[in-house]
Amino acid sequence: MKSIMEHWKGFLDEGLKPAAAMKSSAAALGSSAADAVEQFSEGITDVVFHKTRLDQAAQIMQSNKFMTSVAFGTPADQDVNKGKLYYLSTMRSPTGEYGPGLPAVTFKLDGRKLGQRSKAAAVDYWGPDFPTDEMEDRVFTDEPFLEPASDYISEVHIGMNIDSSRRKMRPARMEEAETIAAAAESQGIPVYFYANEKTYGILNKTKRLTLDQWKKAFKDAGSELDEPWEFGKRSGYLADTLKGTIEIMQALESGNTEGIEKGYRSTWYRIKYDSGGEWARRIQNAVHNAKSNPQAREYIASIGKQIKKHGGLDAFVEWLQGEIKKSEGEQELKQVAERHGFLTEGGTKTLYHIGKRPPQPKPKRSSWNHKPGDEKGWDRPQHSQPVESGVFLSPNPIGIAQNHGIFGHVYAYDVSNGLISKAGGMQRYDWGTEVLIPEDIWQAGIDSGEIKFLGKSMDYNEFVKKADQSKGLGDRLATTKRRASAYLEEGR
Repeated sequence: MKSIMEHWKGFLDEGLKPAAAMKSSAAALGSSAADAVEQFSEGITDVVFHKTRLDQAAQIMQSNKFMTSVAFGTPADQDVNKGKLYYLSTMRSPTGEYGPGLPAVTFKLDGRKLGQRSKAAAVDYWGPDFPTDEMEDRVFTDEPFLEPASDYISEVHIGMNIDSSRRKMRPARMEEAETIAAAAESQGIPVYFYANEKTYGILNKTKRLTLDQWKKAFKDAGSELDEPWEFGKRSGYLADTLKGTIEIMQALESGNTEGIEKGYRSTWYRIKYDSGGEWARRIQNAVHNAKSNPQAREYIASIGKQIKKHGGLDAFVEWLQGEIKKSEGEQELKQVAERHGFLTEGGTKTLYHIGKRPPQPKPKRSSWNHKPGDEKGWDRPQHSQPVESGVFLSPNPIGIAQNHGIFGHVYAYDVSNGLISKAGGMQRYDWGTEVLIPEDIWQAGIDSGEIKFLGKSMDYNEFVKKADQSKGLGDRLATTKRRASAYLEEGR
């Protein structure tokens, strides 16, 4: 111990910081001592501080929770985050070189309570060669929020400049300050205001003001509120990468991917053909760009859970890719089986008809591009002869709308697999999956109970809305919507 203290004094004489002196001294004495000193950096000091913008502080006080920073958005944060997904940055002193300029808020926090909840440690993010000292203690966690925030906040300090230059202040900043003060009062947390950078920087309570005192000083200095910002608050950009990835994950887990866009350049398509970890990098960039956006936190948290579950972001994307390929493989096999009539005779399938009323077998209607012989019936490859009169049903009415341009009310039927086989099976016609049931088979199915009416699944407006959400319809959608409206109007 005597030797350690001698080395300690020598390093202090050379102007090293205490933590650096301890590590250097320990290293000079051997690895066992160095390991012991390294433990000193673990944990968090009893009192720490968290600086943030005025608007973010208002959100913390209103929601009573800290939105933690995302570690898996950048490799640098991952490296120092002890294997945890999120962290809360705090400072051992309010004078640490970290945080925004005024107006700003400093939260005084109970480090002991934070340390009891989560792992924490001192972090020198920029390294010893960088000239700043942020005095950072990080709280590591797998939770996207730390709540309730009031359990950890002991004081709130708000810095808003008052000077002789008569600079105006945005009304939004004043509203945020009032929100913070009201929330702090309701939670029994003292709140202090400071009129300049110097007194705020060191939290000089001898110069503290109440909100009313600050307002008076602001007015006495000749300062005033600016005109409201006309463009409103930015909601924050939410990349389709995040939302689309989570929607696909949820669809794959549920086993129902019918509502997912799968066309060229869609998120489904990009993940399916991803190579070299490109989609994982896109997710990482999207997380990094949206890490401060409250609207994105739900999606970021879902991504974080999957990273933990699968053992990394790359592994999660690989799982998605595998499930997509498996899903498409199973669907292909199913379609082939249906096409060739290889169905379990005792099973049933829910199918849908699009029209202004429940279906009745109908002959083919002539159209603007009809050819000689069209009037003979519906010509489909699964039928050796044109079907003079029949009913069209599909397992995917959205796909029919997209590819065939057919809109209307949607009616659901429970149809036996045996009857589907008799009707020629499911076919992919002009990029839409359908079965054409001839009139005689349809009537026999109604009489035998092999076709059961389940009722209206969607009305016209709901169907159009859902179809409109499907990408790739473009101008065709507008045209078909007009035709469908006119068609339905005729039947009323």
